[in-house]
Amino acid sequence: MKKTLLTLALLAGLTAFAQKTNVPQSSFDEGEDEESAGHELKLGAVKMFAGPVAELTYEYLYRDTFTFGASVLNSFDSQEDHHEEFSITPFARYYFSSWGDAESAGGFVEGWGKYFTGRGQQYNYSFSDLETISFNAFAAGVSLGEKWVIGLVVIEGLAGAGKTFGNEIAPAYIGRLDINIGWRF
Repeated sequence: MKKTLLTLALLAGLTAFAQKTNVPQSSFDEGEDEESAGHELKLGAVKMFAGPVAELTYEYLYRDTFTFGASVLNSFDSQEDHHEEFSITPFARYYFSSWGDAESAGGFVEGWGKYFTGRGQQYNYSFSDLETISFNAFAAGVSLGEKWVIGLVVIEGLAGAGKTFGNEIAPAYIGRLDINIGWRF
């Protein structure tokens, strides 16, 4: 009997705390001005000009200080100068400083995971020679960056590093460095 009453009291207490409260909504929900758009699409400018590598990034502006998104990279380099041939990089960002009146702009820290494919070299003991082998790998890391928003135009720079897991052919550490240019919509 005591266990039943205690269980009912705990459930009643939990449901009382689970009631909806009136919290002011973010201006992202209102959609009144161009600064409060909820999506961004960006292109990696440094990688695009440095070599035939295209990186497209989508970012969803969830809150004023928190966003998440993903980047997709494809290398068109037949000389294999870039260690990634293809990658998908989901990320989450926390903005710790603001820039002007724009939301989700300023300094940020970003946590990311990356699945990537590429080619690496491995020593072949049978032939006493290096051979090129394709690999798939996963990495996780952290980046720091800064974002500027001018109207609907977005410019951001970021730099970070991560550790590769589960593959001996892939680079042990991988970087994330670029200047992205895009727009909010």
